Amino acid sequence: MPDHLHFIVRLPVGADGDGTPSLPGVMRHWKHYVSEHYGVLFQKDFWDTRLRDDAHLAEKFCYICNNPVRKGLCATARDWRYVIAFDRDTGVERNHK
Repeated sequence: MPDHLHFIVRLPVGADGDGTPSLPGVMRHWKHYVSEHYGVLFQKDFWDTRLRDDAHLAEKFCYICNNPVRKGLCATARDWRYVIAFDRDTGVERNHK
């Protein structure tokens, strides 16, 4: 998307209380890195949604993939080239189309 992005991230179990990364910390570091290396300016905050189960994950993944279609940037989700998907258990890149 030209003015925003969506992504799904999985943090380790126990994040926040035991030294593992928290979502706000991950977002802060990621935004800093992208800003420093690519000159992207971000708004201060972010919007997060906790995915409760596989159905909710599938719904959000479909929403993300179809967002550029709804905005008229491509004809189908398969046409949008800016999607990278990884297997949620192994971390290996997978074909999302």
